[in-house]
Amino acid sequence: MLLDGGHTRIESTSEGSEDEGFNTILATTPPSPIMSPSTMSPAASDDECDDSLSSVASISSEDEGFDSTDAELLPFKIGGLQLPMITHSGDYYKALADLATVLNSHYTSLSSRFFPIVSCGETCTALGYGADTLEAVAKHTGGTGFLFSHKSGETYKRYDNFGSKELFAAMQGAKKAGKIPVILAVGGGVNGNSIGLIAGITGCDFIEVPTTPMHYNDATTSAKQAVSLVKNDTILSKNILGAFYLPQLVFCVSEMFLTISSASAHSTVGEACKTMNMLGVCNSKTGAKDYHDIDGACEFASDYSKMVKTVAGFDLLIDFVQTPQNAEDKQLSVKEFFATINYEVVSAKAMFLAYSDPFEKYRALLFEYAHTLGHGIEAFANGMYTRAKNMNVTVPEDAFRLHGQCVGMAVQWAGAMSHELNLLSGHGLDLHQSFVYLFNRNKGFTFAPLRKLAERLGVTREDLIEGVLKVVRRDNKRGYCKCGERKSVDQLVVSRPGRMVKSNDPSAALRYLVEVDEDIQAAMLSRAWDGEFDCVADLREGKLEFVKLVHGGPTKLESASIDVAHHIHKSLHEVYNA
Repeated sequence: MLLDGGHTRIESTSEGSEDEGFNTILATTPPSPIMSPSTMSPAASDDECDDSLSSVASISSEDEGFDSTDAELLPFKIGGLQLPMITHSGDYYKALADLATVLNSHYTSLSSRFFPIVSCGETCTALGYGADTLEAVAKHTGGTGFLFSHKSGETYKRYDNFGSKELFAAMQGAKKAGKIPVILAVGGGVNGNSIGLIAGITGCDFIEVPTTPMHYNDATTSAKQAVSLVKNDTILSKNILGAFYLPQLVFCVSEMFLTISSASAHSTVGEACKTMNMLGVCNSKTGAKDYHDIDGACEFASDYSKMVKTVAGFDLLIDFVQTPQNAEDKQLSVKEFFATINYEVVSAKAMFLAYSDPFEKYRALLFEYAHTLGHGIEAFANGMYTRAKNMNVTVPEDAFRLHGQCVGMAVQWAGAMSHELNLLSGHGLDLHQSFVYLFNRNKGFTFAPLRKLAERLGVTREDLIEGVLKVVRRDNKRGYCKCGERKSVDQLVVSRPGRMVKSNDPSAALRYLVEVDEDIQAAMLSRAWDGEFDCVADLREGKLEFVKLVHGGPTKLESASIDVAHHIHKSLHEVYNA
């Protein structure tokens, strides 16, 4: 297995195998990236890139039928290569037509024919996104293509959900016909990561069409493609088997984001709150000292804390999702929310992946902040959903927790752990906790619904804590630093948001990984069970306060969320300027 041109390259070493079909679809040449030379910065010039990376196809307004005024190219690089990430804010069907035009232009420039394979989960299939995408792209391929629909959800992020004979047959047929199989992942993270791994091990070209903002700004900005270890519908370990494989293009159709759920919206800001806490105000003099050894900082560093000021757009998004009446009045503010969140989170990832750590083995592991317990509670919650299904128990909508929501809850637990270890206190602790609490007015980061479901299923506090810790003990970061008996690997903030604890272990220093007692992680889960973190940020007499949420009714608050956001942003800047 060789890495070539930013893509995993697989070559078959067996001859005359009975499984001739699988060997036929193995890659023999790396795909070439779809990107615009005109958008590359001097730092990524052809002189500094390998020749295998320099063959590119132009995406511009000169492409027939493609109106670039509808599209914005986000600034993102990985391994010195500019990965084109396009946000198309135009009409839904026009956006799909423009995507098809870009692909046709690219493969025509290579004098190649291509065969589109659209992969999407049940939800996107029901919304028609998969069929619409295939129909648009297939207009350039004589009507040929293949739609691969599969089960949705984290418990189906596994090999048997994607190891389809029909899927492999479609790839094999395309290659035998002299066509390039192009997999278009239309959907969220489970679909994108899993089918991306399939694309990597079979050498197919790979295009991402994310339908959730978190998948767009978080998962598609990583070269990692992976599946989880799942047994009997129970997640034993997240993202444990995978490969590094870049998409040639990430193409976002903004109107697809308008059909996300409240849980998905909270999931997006959960990851954003993680980013604000780990990087803070990177473009300040103080922030520059924290990350002076990150090569991409001079190019991509930003004031990531300004994402708090998108809270008004977030509130409108939740209102839009729950009551879509007067949708036109809300869409502009909602799209502005998406634009800011996407831009800042993508820039944050580029800081580390552009040059320093494209394979996310050293400094970029920082993006795993709050993922240790986050993955643990996510896996355990999915196990409860499976248990409820087997017991014919309906899971209330407010009890569903997606990945980013679990990360958001774990951000609060990480802050509390830092406090217990005398690393974070006073104003610094309040600012750390304020980000998630600001976005919690609609209770998307509360634990109470999970506890209520657990008690209905006969799951005790002790069951939940041990179940989460079982997943933590298989965390994929444990191999990077030593862990003693009843110890775990985690990441912590010190003093204030934007400053991470570095390990004393020389093999883990650049990974910001530290060893913590399982007992303190268990204590955080116990406090969450008691509802200690079910709070919302409010301003009272000019002071930031965390108010306990009232479950089953409205919580009385004194300040608008945007006023709280401005207070948090101003307070953090005062800390940085002190």
